Amino acid sequence: EGGASHNQGADIAVAPNGTIYVAFEAFSSQGVDTINFVRSTDCGRHWSQPVVVNTIDSPQAPGVAFRTPTFAFLATDSTSSNTVYAVYQNIVAGDYDIYAQRSTNGGATWSAPVQVNTDVAPPRHQIFPTIEVSNHALHVAWYDFRNSVTPTNEALDVYYSCTGCNGLSWPSFDTPERVTNVSHNGNCRMFGGGTVAFHGDYNELDAYWDGTNHIVHVTWADNRDVPGAQCDLSDDAGPPTNNIGNRNQNIYAAKITVGP
Repeated sequence: EGGASHNQGADIAVAPNGTIYVAFEAFSSQGVDTINFVRSTDCGRHWSQPVVVNTIDSPQAPGVAFRTPTFAFLATDSTSSNTVYAVYQNIVAGDYDIYAQRSTNGGATWSAPVQVNTDVAPPRHQIFPTIEVSNHALHVAWYDFRNSVTPTNEALDVYYSCTGCNGLSWPSFDTPERVTNVSHNGNCRMFGGGTVAFHGDYNELDAYWDGTNHIVHVTWADNRDVPGAQCDLSDDAGPPTNNIGNRNQNIYAAKITVGP
């Protein structure tokens, strides 16, 4: 990609007519990061020149100990090959929020960004979106710090919202729904012998239309089962091995039934 020092976070979607769409974050040598988009109409043998979906601000999330990379995610409409959605996190007013954009002409042009999540006071970060489309509805889930009560962002949850469902249409999203039933501390220092905070950005969402409702399945990485005493939040150096002091996240899942 011309002008970009490096790229990361590629996501792919295939339209009903076989068009391949790819989005990724491009880090420019001029210091401006962008969500870029390319497509192929011949099974990947040739690709279009990149189209900039939006310019983003993508530093490490302030007040969060684990890494917070900015990735772009794509989904296409199952019956309209030219309709494609891009969703990503972006810092606009001091904290990360989740934004969605739509193209109805195969990615040639894009709508203005729409904020998917709501914010509480004080605003908290929303990061790591995951998306899917079913029966013209765009489903979005993400990690959300809104239930934290301290500046250390100690309470992490998964939230979900959609457009094209519950009587709403683009660009209106419904009120975000909490998916997790227990908040967990995403900042646990469970790596590097208890010296490094890490949280998996391994959340995923899939959805289908059963003829009456959208059936949405969400999975995510969760620290709820890590004993508090083993969260290793101290600044003290951990043991000199990666095999002692490390803890594992568990994978949780939830099913959501959403009306048309």
